[in-house]
Amino acid sequence: MTVINVQKPPLKAPDRDHPPIVPGTRRQALVFCVIVIFAVLSPLILGFKIGGIVPRLPALDWTLTLDSRTRAVADAIRVPKIVFIGGSNIRFGLDTDGLSRDLNMPVVNYGLHASLGMDVIADRAMQCVKPGDIVVFAPELSHFRKSGAADYSDDLRIDFLAEHPSDIDEKLQSFPTREWRRSRSRCNRIRGTIEKFISRKITALLSSEVPTGVPGKPEATPYTVDAIGGDGRIIFPRPGPKAYERWSVSDPPDNVAAMDLVNSRGGAAFELVKKICAERHCLLCVMPPLRVSVPEFNGENLKQMEQHFVDYAVANGAVAIMKPGETVLPREDGYDTDYHLNDVGVKVMEPRIAAAMAKILVERKAP
Repeated sequence: MTVINVQKPPLKAPDRDHPPIVPGTRRQALVFCVIVIFAVLSPLILGFKIGGIVPRLPALDWTLTLDSRTRAVADAIRVPKIVFIGGSNIRFGLDTDGLSRDLNMPVVNYGLHASLGMDVIADRAMQCVKPGDIVVFAPELSHFRKSGAADYSDDLRIDFLAEHPSDIDEKLQSFPTREWRRSRSRCNRIRGTIEKFISRKITALLSSEVPTGVPGKPEATPYTVDAIGGDGRIIFPRPGPKAYERWSVSDPPDNVAAMDLVNSRGGAAFELVKKICAERHCLLCVMPPLRVSVPEFNGENLKQMEQHFVDYAVANGAVAIMKPGETVLPREDGYDTDYHLNDVGVKVMEPRIAAAMAKILVERKAP
């Protein structure tokens, strides 16, 4: 019998430069890569409107309703009218019925959410302006910041422009700028919500603050659609100010040197309003925004910036109807921010605005 010796191959020494793959390592690497890709793309994903995963911005319906109802009122007027244009300082600061009676002329309040940007607000408002109208432009100072939009403004601006496409800011209405800017805004909004929640909880613990409203039911506010009348007016009663620790304040430039009256959204809005007023033979007026004095800001500094804007507007063909300081009320006449008047503040301001506009009307009729 022949015996065949089968020799086993010698054991190979481990390759120290290329160690053997441990089971599961490849899967772990794949998971890691997926996590990294998701982390990188998550802001962009947040910028898309995917089947309602990202909730609709609450201020959008409120702003769209203000716009549509105000527009319907303005379009129905067949005689010369006065159109006030601004952010929420105008929306919360005018008694249009009282002004219409005092001036014997229709008055339209085209004040929208300031986070739209004054250029978008002006674009919407000027579509309702007809030959012979008087336009009063009263933007908040934050629209003239060199740094551009406020942290929380782009989300509302993008979604509003999606509902009403415009030549204003075409880049923001197209991919990918729209998605990246929306994601940035939403991330900022989430961060701000968390910060406010923590701040309020700490304040409540330290001050034994009693929550307002009915337990289990959201507190009523003027920032919901049911707080808007059929003609676009805010019908939510504001008999007095909220507790001051619950206020939010605006974000104006630091000083005159930080303002941009040409390339900012406020500057673009003024140019648009000036151009259309010239084309339609409308009188363009300007005034400082309606506001209340708050300790967070130096009053004289704000007046200097308002004067800077008014001087620029007058030098470019506008008529100033009120001076800086004449549109400022004490804090107790505000509601929940330095640009929102309460009902008392509106009543105090109404005769001041009426007197200023009456003078303009007399001068306009004079030969």
